[in-house]
Amino acid sequence: MLISYNWLKEYIDFDFSPQELAAKLTDLGFETANLEKSGDDTVIDLELTVNRGDCLSMIGMAREISAITHNPLKMPSAKDLNLSKKLTPLINVSLVEPKLCPRYTGRIIDGVHVTDSPSWLCDRLKKAGIRSINNVVDITNFVLMELGHPLHAFDYQTLLGGKIIICRATSGEKLMALDGTTYELSPEMLIIADAQRPVALAGIIGGEETSVKKGTTTIFLECAYFNPTNVRQTARQLGIQTESSYRFERGVDPDGLIKAQNRATQLIMEICQGKSVSEIRDDYPKKFKKTIIDLTSARVNKILGTDINSTDIKEILRPLGFGIKEDDEFLKIEVPSFRHLDISREIDVIEEIARVYGYDKIPTSMPSGSFNVAINREYELADRAKEILVSCGFYEVITYVFSSPDILRQTKIPESNTVVIDNPLRTDENLMCPSLIPNILKTIAWNINRANYDLKIFELGRVFSANVGEKLPREKKVLVGAVCGNYHQPHWRDKAVSSNLYDLKGVVEKLLLELGLTDYELLAGDHPTLHPARQIKLVFQGVRFGIMGELHPEIAEELKILEETYLFELDWDNLVSRVNLERRFKSLPRYPAVQRDIAILVKEDVPSAQITGIIENAGKDLIEKVSLFDVYQGDKIPAGYKSLAYSVTYRKPEATLTDEEVNEVHNKITLELKNTVGVERSPELIRPMQSTFIDNL
Repeated sequence: MLISYNWLKEYIDFDFSPQELAAKLTDLGFETANLEKSGDDTVIDLELTVNRGDCLSMIGMAREISAITHNPLKMPSAKDLNLSKKLTPLINVSLVEPKLCPRYTGRIIDGVHVTDSPSWLCDRLKKAGIRSINNVVDITNFVLMELGHPLHAFDYQTLLGGKIIICRATSGEKLMALDGTTYELSPEMLIIADAQRPVALAGIIGGEETSVKKGTTTIFLECAYFNPTNVRQTARQLGIQTESSYRFERGVDPDGLIKAQNRATQLIMEICQGKSVSEIRDDYPKKFKKTIIDLTSARVNKILGTDINSTDIKEILRPLGFGIKEDDEFLKIEVPSFRHLDISREIDVIEEIARVYGYDKIPTSMPSGSFNVAINREYELADRAKEILVSCGFYEVITYVFSSPDILRQTKIPESNTVVIDNPLRTDENLMCPSLIPNILKTIAWNINRANYDLKIFELGRVFSANVGEKLPREKKVLVGAVCGNYHQPHWRDKAVSSNLYDLKGVVEKLLLELGLTDYELLAGDHPTLHPARQIKLVFQGVRFGIMGELHPEIAEELKILEETYLFELDWDNLVSRVNLERRFKSLPRYPAVQRDIAILVKEDVPSAQITGIIENAGKDLIEKVSLFDVYQGDKIPAGYKSLAYSVTYRKPEATLTDEEVNEVHNKITLELKNTVGVERSPELIRPMQSTFIDNL
């Protein structure tokens, strides 16, 4: 909002320079965007919060200055008007929608002379950012800037049937507005109509056909209160913003209409040489009830940590327009009508007191006393998981929860159980995400398209599926991550290392280990988005809780992802119930370990995890660690088979192991492998090995 420094001084006395005034207003909560010199005046550009519609006027800002200077407002007053009762019956007002227009006033002014405005009026409007039209229209804009209440003047002779009807538009109706655009209206929009057609969009803009022009001699002057929500919805739907709609959206004073009518009428009679004026037609079916709030100085000081007495409170609130009555216990605070939208509770009044008293005067103190904050376990685990992934070099991304049929088709995600949105923000995103994999692939494609090829990203978010027989969908949290491009960047000593499935597997295993999850299996997966031969599913007690693998080549080509990409997705809700963050101290081993190697020959479809499980179960009392260190298929290996070499570490916590003890367990393991999996002896010296084979097969 633009305010003229000199114009403002006509309504309140103060000694602040423009720069000091800007600083004072900033302290009151009105941030100064700019100060601009204009001749002997200064124009201050203020940024107001949406709840302070009462300050969108010169009087509104003067009232704020009165609160800190305690100087009285100089309110403009209307002189005696030459009222003509005979003009009253010449207009018939019908208020059809009192909920959307709680109050409507209008009067006729006859004998006006429409011409250019005097220079002082043009200058005032120019500094407020409003261009001059003609003297009648300029006066309505002047009063808008002075009192904060929009008015509209109709050419009375163009109102068909001598009627004004405040009603909803009918579907298909059109209005040629003052901005030269023809708008198509809909039934949820409130209009001002005459006997045959719309003549204005209520609270937003007038119509061209009934506008005041040179040659107009009789006007109908409208001043009303329109529902802020309806004005905002209509303005957004049609893409219009005017000085009027800007104020109606934020709320104007429902009890200030008569004052605005009289002020505008006085100026029209003086400047436009009006000859006679009717009484005001005032349709006000249900008056606004003023809010009364009980307040005590003790309550104010408890909230603010101050020492403000009742006298100080009254000196702060009265200049702001609040009425105050005292009884034995409370100050009865009457909220002024121009603040009826943003002041409704005790805390709102206390905020006003703090604002004017000065936040810089409120002492700073640290919280005291004992308190116990219960941390939500799910949030704690989510933060922990994010910390682990970030420590692995990943970046968190946040995507929309909406998806499209196209991206699901491209990523081969089934659509059979998806949730369709009735009124989507975008027609091409009308589904709730059944998986976060499509979103993270879109993010990768977007980055690669902008030459950002090396990515490590993750997202923890919600996915949705239809809940048969229920009104609301089923939703759950999942954790998804992806890597592509170089996993390690080139260095002067080392070359770049491309991402691979084992890098991703290592990250997932580290994440699960840090969360206390170790008792799970890694089995062959069947997710449609991943390469059929290069994917793994994670299973806990027979229940799948995650997948990871390489992106399917066909999908990579479809999405134009040129880099090899590896993904994981974990059922977070399933994980949370199994996480164990408890850590116990374990003494370092006092006795040495014994390491033996086993080389076996198995069919190539036997997973290594199965072999590891057999080894651990057979020698669980003494086995400390089992590691696969070599896999070989080639010369001397029969077709359809593979050679696996494992390093087994044995340790006894309470004594040194003997060869006899190790041999006994080792023999048990080799026998169990032969009986369970049908392993054969691996050919010796197929390739150099790191240790001696223990061959008892």
